[in-house]
Amino acid sequence: MLRTTLLSVLMLTSCIYLSGQDSKFSFGVTFNPGISGQFLVNDGTVPGFVQTRFATAELPTFGFDGGFFVDYELSEKRTISSGIVYFQGGSKTKKRDYDPATPD
Repeated sequence: MLRTTLLSVLMLTSCIYLSGQDSKFSFGVTFNPGISGQFLVNDGTVPGFVQTRFATAELPTFGFDGGFFVDYELSEKRTISSGIVYFQGGSKTKKRDYDPATPD
């Protein structure tokens, strides 16, 4: 439980958005860690063993995005922003033998 709490606090507080200029143009970097996983919803039409198989097939993984940006201030209330961001996310699938005739 402590590990989950610490991880949650880290994820909520570790968004980084840096910009160091005070002019019409500003340049900066951004970095955001995260965790990715699946959410499974069953409307009752899927057999229980299938739901269990899918629910245990993938593990959440850590991910992140990071990039560079350029902002141009048109006025005090309007800004144009452009940049490039790299994203690494997803989930990890457990390796298992395939046997379609035997449900878990």
